[in-house]
Amino acid sequence: MTDKRIQRSQEAIETAFIELLRENSFNSISVSAIIRNAGVNRSTFYAHYLDKYDLLEKLENKLLDRLNLLSQNPEKMTQESLRERAVKLLSMLYTHREFFAIAMDQELRTAFVEKVCRMIDMTWEKYHSNHTFAVPLEYVKKACASIVASAVTGWVQDGFRESVDELADIITIMLSDFYKSMLISPEDAEFETSIEEKEDES
Repeated sequence: MTDKRIQRSQEAIETAFIELLRENSFNSISVSAIIRNAGVNRSTFYAHYLDKYDLLEKLENKLLDRLNLLSQNPEKMTQESLRERAVKLLSMLYTHREFFAIAMDQELRTAFVEKVCRMIDMTWEKYHSNHTFAVPLEYVKKACASIVASAVTGWVQDGFRESVDELADIITIMLSDFYKSMLISPEDAEFETSIEEKEDES
């Protein structure tokens, strides 16, 4: 099978899986239903995936890998760069909103949110190391990840009510305020100006 045919068969399987998840719970979906909707044979499915759990995990990881590529650490974490990063991440989430809405369903949410938190935790590792906090670093990292994950989870569950820019502003304000509150020397933070102050100046 050529690379293009492999890619097409994987895309067909993923699309069929997502379509089935729109109308059915994950537990009720069978491999037979997936391959029937995808128009592929059983051997093609098992050439790519061990089972439906492996399919779900690989689909989640593929999208999370894309998010991770967008969240590489800049040289400095300013409020502007934080917001720019938030916009990129949220834009990618919105582009794939159908899958993320499914992934945030009650049945699948816990495992997926844990993956998102781990990704955010790793993203902030470099920036965290440059500051001294009033509490252990591990708690700061977990709290930052929880702030972002909670905001994103609520956004998805509410049907993407806010625009990407609006939610980026919300996350930036929450993160920058929390981060500075945890620093022993808040004046050392790179978040020099709040969004509200920037708007007042304009």
